[in-house]
Amino acid sequence: MAMILTLLIHLFLFTLSTASSSIHDLLTSRGLPAGLFPKNGVKYYELGEDGLLQVYLDRPCVAKFETRVSFESVVRANLSYGGLIGVEGLSQEELFCGMLEKNSRRDFGFEVDR
Repeated sequence: MAMILTLLIHLFLFTLSTASSSIHDLLTSRGLPAGLFPKNGVKYYELGEDGLLQVYLDRPCVAKFETRVSFESVVRANLSYGGLIGVEGLSQEELFCGMLEKNSRRDFGFEVDR
């Protein structure tokens, strides 16, 4: 019974922490740029104790940074200070020698898996 109560308390505190701060606040607190995700497109996010970050967007979208970046409706990555590792749900297209190329390495300081 005590284990269930402890689990519920952790879940409640986790929900409070993700509801009370934005994804942009979380990113800056972990040494990342606040603008990695669309400002008005994020519904909510979940950050597990193991560092797994799941960001839920209103819908898939495309953003323009230095290149075109496509976001799926859910983006997952392992969050560490200054980095997102094993990113899923995000892709970037670059124009290289007049040809459209999809890369798996990004200039954002993290790696994207296809």
